[in-house]
Amino acid sequence: MYTTVMSPDVSNPPAKRARLEVAKSTSQQSQKSSSRIFAPFRSLGHVTTSTPFALLQHSATFQLSTSTGYSVSTYDIRRLNLLFVTSPQTPSEITSIYARGKEIYVGFRTGIWIFERGKKKGEMQMDEVKKGRTGIKDIFGFGDWLVGIIGPKSVGVWNIGSRELYTTIELFGESDIVNVIHPPTFLNKICIGTSDGSVEIWNIRSGKLVYSILPPKTPNGTDIGHLTSLSLSTHHSIVAMGFSSGIINLHNIQTDTSLFQLSSSAPVTSLSFRSDLVPPPLKSSSDPPSPSDMLASASSNGNITLWSLKSRKAIGIMRGVHSSATGGISRANFLPGQNVLVTSGGDNAIKLWVFDTPTTVLPRILRQRGGHALAPNTIMFHPSTHFILSGSLDHSLWGFSLRSDAQSTELSQGSMESTMNKLKKSGMYDRIADVSLLKGAIITCIAVEGNRDGSGAEWGSNELGWEGVITGGREEAFARSWSWTRRKVGRWTLPTGDGGEVKSVAISPCGTFGIVGSANGAIDSYNLQSGIHRARFPARATMAQIAARKDGQGSRAGWKHASGVTGLVVDSVNQVLISCGLDGFVKFWEFKSGLLQHQISFTEGTACTALRIHRSSGLIAISCDDLGIRVVDIETRKVVRELWGCGGRISDICFSNDSRWLIASSMDSTIRVWDLPTGHLIDGFKTPSVVNSISFSPDGNFLATASIDSVGIGIYTNKTVFTHVPTRRISEDDIQKLTGPSSTGEGGTGLVEAAFAQDGEEEGLDGQYTTVDQLSDQMLTMSLLPKNRWMNLLNLEHIKARNRPNDPIKKPEKAPFFLGSLASLKDGAAKLAGADDANKDLDNGLDLSVADASRRAIEKAELSRVKSGDVEFERRFTRLLMEGSEGGDYTAFIEHMKTLPPSTTDLEIRTLDTSSAPYFELISFVEALTQRLRSRKDYELVLAWMRVFLKIHGETVAKEEEELAKAEDSEAEDEEDSDDDEMADLRDEKPTVKEALQEYREEMKQEAGRVSELVGYCGGVLGFLRSSR
Repeated sequence: MYTTVMSPDVSNPPAKRARLEVAKSTSQQSQKSSSRIFAPFRSLGHVTTSTPFALLQHSATFQLSTSTGYSVSTYDIRRLNLLFVTSPQTPSEITSIYARGKEIYVGFRTGIWIFERGKKKGEMQMDEVKKGRTGIKDIFGFGDWLVGIIGPKSVGVWNIGSRELYTTIELFGESDIVNVIHPPTFLNKICIGTSDGSVEIWNIRSGKLVYSILPPKTPNGTDIGHLTSLSLSTHHSIVAMGFSSGIINLHNIQTDTSLFQLSSSAPVTSLSFRSDLVPPPLKSSSDPPSPSDMLASASSNGNITLWSLKSRKAIGIMRGVHSSATGGISRANFLPGQNVLVTSGGDNAIKLWVFDTPTTVLPRILRQRGGHALAPNTIMFHPSTHFILSGSLDHSLWGFSLRSDAQSTELSQGSMESTMNKLKKSGMYDRIADVSLLKGAIITCIAVEGNRDGSGAEWGSNELGWEGVITGGREEAFARSWSWTRRKVGRWTLPTGDGGEVKSVAISPCGTFGIVGSANGAIDSYNLQSGIHRARFPARATMAQIAARKDGQGSRAGWKHASGVTGLVVDSVNQVLISCGLDGFVKFWEFKSGLLQHQISFTEGTACTALRIHRSSGLIAISCDDLGIRVVDIETRKVVRELWGCGGRISDICFSNDSRWLIASSMDSTIRVWDLPTGHLIDGFKTPSVVNSISFSPDGNFLATASIDSVGIGIYTNKTVFTHVPTRRISEDDIQKLTGPSSTGEGGTGLVEAAFAQDGEEEGLDGQYTTVDQLSDQMLTMSLLPKNRWMNLLNLEHIKARNRPNDPIKKPEKAPFFLGSLASLKDGAAKLAGADDANKDLDNGLDLSVADASRRAIEKAELSRVKSGDVEFERRFTRLLMEGSEGGDYTAFIEHMKTLPPSTTDLEIRTLDTSSAPYFELISFVEALTQRLRSRKDYELVLAWMRVFLKIHGETVAKEEEELAKAEDSEAEDEEDSDDDEMADLRDEKPTVKEALQEYREEMKQEAGRVSELVGYCGGVLGFLRSSR
């Protein structure tokens, strides 16, 4: 059966569609400054930018400080564990870092801030500084001075003690300043390297130019290019100068003599001399260890060339150290006196390389920390862990941990070294522009299930455990399997049936089958345990279907998608596979046979761009290119909601963990939240940049977002986890811009903070909705009381008996010094209980009878009415009950009972007056419950209270007739007076308890019949809608 659901024009929406306009209140509503449901928490995956890092030797280790944009992260170099992050964030992006002692000097566009252990300590004076266009760069210090480039042709010098600007050095000429260094043997001197290759030596104390070194020349007269790097060697008078042409010139600045030149093939970005001692080549030699003669030159293509200064030749090339797509290597630096090389680049990574032996030419990776080099384009929470899987434009697949950044890891794509060695032998390696191209294609779609991938069994064993992640790559005709447990690429490649590019992937809920959708419309299923092809959707046509097509009776519109398959999901029981495509059809396939069961479409010409499922509720959501989102029930295959309001192309959609909300991100930099039961837009906020992917955590605590201009993943806190958030309908005017999460979490809101946050803006909104007790007097309404307030009433005695201590109270061997004598307690309790002459059970001074008498006296005082003279004081429970009986309205009495805890409610029902018939308090109590039942409110409370009443006073009700007969006989014998006449009139007006209970029973029977009739009617309607007729 094939049906088509045609959606009308947006200007004439159906009844199910959410309203686009919200009625505005007559009074001015205050604009909200934040999202009602979500609050920015922090950003994951930020490690470093292209700003050079800073090293500081700290006792037996080194500390490494890197910039994450607007803050500095400091790591211990031994394990690269995070020590602290600076706060607050700088006003503009950080351009330079310098570490000195306990302080970190951070330069940005308009100033220099000082931090100590992550906290801001102060800032350098900048009043007289003319700010440069690109920020303050190359900060370093020596002695009492702090030096930094403050402009294209300006260098600032500050006094570290007073933090005041001491002097400004201005260069004249057309060349800009590139680097500034300080030779340790040159007192109060700095060397300023300019872009034309010249070096000027200045005295910072006098502010005068001491000497100028002219730009070097190449032996063959070619252009040497502009200066890019300047570095001091272990011999402090020798400086290495790197140029954009790849030439490295070693110059003695003390004698102004050029020593020799080295030539590489790419522009030099950083230079570093190795300073550890190397033992003599022969073990029997008595020569002392000598300093290493190695020079490392980093380039913009991501490679590092290792040079021997003795032989003046390149002895090794470290290829693909960092990605060339992000500018290559920003800094490479040997640790002082160590055989470890530290590198960083614009690819958001820090790497430590170690030379194992003195004769080692190429180092091995020691440890590293990183993230995506380019912006992620698809993310998804792992269903059974605290990780977020993320695919990026840098061809990588990462797993980011919500608990610890140190647990974040990139999934391996095989040995890059073996691939590079093969390319070297074939002579193809030098033709590769970026090492990231050796990886797989850019990941465009991810599917993950944790049911099978997580046991830890080895492949090929009899234990359960196989790949649980599938990804599709751009311009690839096959999907890749991944093992999350082993953090590496899997064994299988799953090709599309028609050779088209992979557009969508899915995994069955059991984790056994992987489904791949093609750009040409094919859908294929594979067994992930064996990698064998299992099914095709649609299945192969039968002979009858082929014959019908030849006769012109068959139509291909009811079969495979005519264009790309943009979404694939499997229902919770592996019965139905659902697909959507750019042809505008949503198709329901029988998973086992591959036959098409049903298909629907929307407005003509509307393409489906994404498909998401919430298996527990049986709902799917389809985003379309007409900026609408349709929600379809899998069971009925009907559209149950249409959601509108996105101002740009919908980039991604997702359900909340309980399917209460649907969240969508669009190209207008806005995230919107709809309430599915009502179809209303209940929240929305604008993001700093366009969000291209979103994912809601399985536990409902967080919303993750991926933006087009950030390498990190933004995490937002769900404030409704621990606190009530009103979800009234909002308009587009209520959507405000929200500050995005930061890598430091500064300004963010965690789960606990969100729970205690006070949203004062909501209180000032007019037209605020207040929950009513009953929507209609024809509806049977439950109460809003917690279950623990009434469910335990019947079992209260059992609970008390269970909680009673097994052992009796024991007298302490010696009473504490701060307890007084028992004499006053005995006298007071005896007088209160009227037990002055009671027998006393004395045991070495402890009078147990007195404690028991005290308890009985207190109970008697609580359970009885206390009379003082002629005035009788009644409890509030009794007073409200009698007032309701006289006025005929028990509402105040019921509301009072709803406020009582279970133990108090049980006590009040037990203490209803049953001293003599007629039992007016019992009758009034039953009438109160009957009236509440008649109003169809607090249904479960009325039932619970009545059960407790019958359990306690059932025997009293059964003996009511006998007590009434005795009362009449005694009245006939006594003399009549006015009081007896009033009592007789009241007895005539009031029914007996049995009559009141009979009235309650009739009301209950009538209400139960009415509800049963309504339930049967609704069940019949639902069964009719679900039927295939």
